[in-house]
Amino acid sequence: MSEIITAGPLRYTSHGAHLTAADTQLGDLLYLSTSATFGEGESIRGGVPIIAPWFNDLLGFTPAHGWARRSEWKTEEVEGGFDATLTWRGIELILTTRATADGFAQTLTATNLGQKEATIQLAFHPYFLVSDVTKISVEGADASPITFDGSLYDEFFAVAPTQDMATEAPVRIIDEGAERIISIYGYGSDHTVVWNPGEEKAAGMADVGPDEWRQFVCVEPAKLGAGRGGITLPSGAGATLGMLVGVSAL
Repeated sequence: MSEIITAGPLRYTSHGAHLTAADTQLGDLLYLSTSATFGEGESIRGGVPIIAPWFNDLLGFTPAHGWARRSEWKTEEVEGGFDATLTWRGIELILTTRATADGFAQTLTATNLGQKEATIQLAFHPYFLVSDVTKISVEGADASPITFDGSLYDEFFAVAPTQDMATEAPVRIIDEGAERIISIYGYGSDHTVVWNPGEEKAAGMADVGPDEWRQFVCVEPAKLGAGRGGITLPSGAGATLGMLVGVSAL
């Protein structure tokens, strides 16, 4: 099991370069399952899994969501957070994670070091901690607020890619029970994915604690490509995905 390292208000592990907690004046922003597994080859349920070089099985490969979240990364604690690197079959991943005044920021860059072009996808898969998912709403991913009724919710929303955070409209989690709003900005993303397994599916997930499906919602900036078919990187080319998360009082 990888050690959980504390870096100021952040906690992380080198397994998956996985951010497991982000403390703020309004509480931790991230859910971590009480049944999470940290062993070699496992994926950690909760926190912020790093999804690369494909999303779920959209490119037809296994394991679902790629190898990055199941691998041991080289990590280095730096002022305000940590850096991490991982190379696999010619794809180099570089992740930076920093605490901010009201949350955290992450940037993931993939570079094709191989001689042939490669098709990839990138995503952040944050599990945001909420008081009760059936009593919150998610705004900004769709024309109308998204609410949850205890059944599976799994939707993709196409967005126009932008590299300028100043012009990016956030997706917001409105949580009256916790009296706070979590705002998620994605840059370099072309989709936002919103997910909660609901009661029935969660009951069959060994790494989700009893009734803990109520405690989180995933709002995921993703770079999936046109038609979710991936993006092509020529030899030597790279792609970058970023996420900025902040919290404010309701």
